[in-house]
Amino acid sequence: MARRFDLWGKLRQLACLNPRQDKRRGYGPEVLVGQLLYALCSGGGCLSDSEALNDDRLARQRLGVGKFADQSRVGQWLREQSEESVVALRRLSHEFVTWVWQQADPRRLLHAGQHEVFFDDTQLRSRSNTSRGRRSTTRATWPSPGKSSGSAHPRLVVADG
Repeated sequence: MARRFDLWGKLRQLACLNPRQDKRRGYGPEVLVGQLLYALCSGGGCLSDSEALNDDRLARQRLGVGKFADQSRVGQWLREQSEESVVALRRLSHEFVTWVWQQADPRRLLHAGQHEVFFDDTQLRSRSNTSRGRRSTTRATWPSPGKSSGSAHPRLVVADG
């Protein structure tokens, strides 16, 4: 679905997601987001799981990389994101989810005659490289049933401390 939507190309075009000074070096946002998505969707729960994808030849091949970023680089990229980049990523996520819903056969979205949507409450934890050994937690959260967040799509809340 990501390829059909051209998700990687759209991520590449969002300059706010790419804080690198030298764009010829390092990993572009499409690789880092793809790495995180692949790790989470395959059962990963921390940044080291995204680095472990280097052992997965098929994952490297699907994302067109010889090697994935290590966990410290992925964490650095996450910390470098701004309010502008988070808003842009949310907008792209909304566009992608809307597009996916349009591709789906409406009959497949029903369970007992009603729409059924399930989200997993995944938590990612990583140790920061500070001398204080602080712990950063990134948690994906969704509105409680019956409460509106103004959007039908997941929201990412990042807490550091």
